[in-house]
Amino acid sequence: MRSPDFRAPDFPVIGRRAQLPIPPSDPPAPMPPPTEPPGPDLPEPPIDEPPGQDQPTPDAPDIPPLGDPPGERPMRMN
Repeated sequence: MRSPDFRAPDFPVIGRRAQLPIPPSDPPAPMPPPTEPPGPDLPEPPIDEPPGQDQPTPDAPDIPPLGDPPGERPMRMN
């Protein structure tokens, strides 16, 4: 609770005119000319049939597949 002798500080009364922005002394710089529009988009490459299971994809890395190469299975010892 405020004490009875509390008073707000004395602030000067400001009218509406003081809230208007002050106009700049120099006019704003002119806008630069527009840049050239970008060139036409490149055409989409033709879509080929996807490679089969035995054909590597052109963007596949040269990493051999994991696991044993196909061929004879190793003999199991029981």
